[in-house]
Amino acid sequence: MPIVLSNGDYFGNLCAIDARPAKVSEPRAVSMFTLFAQLVALHLENERRRESAEAALLDERAVGELREQLIAILATIYAIR
Repeated sequence: MPIVLSNGDYFGNLCAIDARPAKVSEPRAVSMFTLFAQLVALHLENERRRESAEAALLDERAVGELREQLIAILATIYAIR
């Protein structure tokens, strides 16, 4: 079963391996594998969103630290005058 992300990107295939052959072409089995593939795709997308948000947060923290340093420097310069 193909794993396709919501933007249409193909990620890979969901495969099942079992020593006992099963009828995977039955509608119930196809539906189950389709739902599992969708669940995997959602998990992958959520993980990517989390990583992106985490990177943005780190960037914002760095900007905040630089802003604080600039304010401290300006305050020092203003106090000297």
